[in-house]
Amino acid sequence: VINGYESFTGQINTELQNPLKSDKLNFNTYINENARNEYNLNLSRQLNKKLSIGLLSHTSFNPLAQDKNNDGFADIPIGKQYNFMNKYGYSSPNGFEAQFGGGYLKDTRSGGQFLEFNSNKLDSTQLYKLGVDNEKWEVYSKTGYVIKNKPGTSMGLQTSYSNHQQSNFYGNTNYQGNQKTFYLNYIFQGIINTTDNVFKIGTSYLNDNVSEIFNTSTYERKEKVIGTFIEFTHNYKEKFNFI
Repeated sequence: VINGYESFTGQINTELQNPLKSDKLNFNTYINENARNEYNLNLSRQLNKKLSIGLLSHTSFNPLAQDKNNDGFADIPIGKQYNFMNKYGYSSPNGFEAQFGGGYLKDTRSGGQFLEFNSNKLDSTQLYKLGVDNEKWEVYSKTGYVIKNKPGTSMGLQTSYSNHQQSNFYGNTNYQGNQKTFYLNYIFQGIINTTDNVFKIGTSYLNDNVSEIFNTSTYERKEKVIGTFIEFTHNYKEKFNFI
């Protein structure tokens, strides 16, 4: 429950490159026979003993429309993507740690029937085209404090805000969507007698606004959820775990 009431199972804990530990410079590129080419660049720098900064970037291009099976449709949509994230890491000897940053994503795709694949088409039927335009930006922070004179005791605060805009069309069908999400989660962790008995208590808040337009229909959904939680975990000789 510490990761939200919708996260009881199926969790995957993923953390992107940490500027406190990542390489100072990492670059790679890729190209294939479809002319897809991509470029990945990671940079990190330790500004002082407490503060580090990192930049994660990815750009990719699919410029070539191909129809190797001769069905009149592009095998792979053409398009491009720009993906950037700026991360900061702070660590102090008194037990306070923090990570904060933001990211931006722009992804456009175009597919369907292309004129060069259907130049011999005799009927007057309009070519079937599709287009996808994704744009998303987000900011986040994760702060924590370890109480050193109390073993196994700490507290943490997670916050994030994202704005995701999407504008697509599939033939004559149009779709537009926008999602704005704010999330806050505070956790306090302690132990009972020994580190085999761990409890976590906290509160969380979610504000999720979704607006969509499908052709001429409009849909709105606004969700606000606030709650508190407590979790107790008991470990027995690393053989048995009870939550």
